[in-house]
Amino acid sequence: MEGLIDGRDIGVDKALEVLGHMRTKATEMGLALSGVIAEAWGWRAAFFIACVPGLILAVAALRIREPVRGASEAVASTAQPATSGVAAAFGVILRVPTMWWIILSGILFNFHAYAVNMFQNAFL
Repeated sequence: MEGLIDGRDIGVDKALEVLGHMRTKATEMGLALSGVIAEAWGWRAAFFIACVPGLILAVAALRIREPVRGASEAVASTAQPATSGVAAAFGVILRVPTMWWIILSGILFNFHAYAVNMFQNAFL
């Protein structure tokens, strides 16, 4: 029973931990990138550049159709249990299309949030 803790596969836990760490690194990159943009073109440019992905996604979100109530209740899950190992767990997690949207939204949110935090002290 290698790789199991309390009957659970630790590969999924480890994969989610790594994805969370990647989100943190994306946040740090957003901080650094907003500083480079502000240095090159001024602080206003950093805000305008940070708002572009948000505006694009807001317009795209208006095109999302609401699913029929109860439509997914009769559908059986297609998720496969992870085999032991982090790579297999990553494969299971990253096969879910929704996970990619969650990762993208976390990156964009943190980029924007940390850009605001970087420059708000000048206006306090």
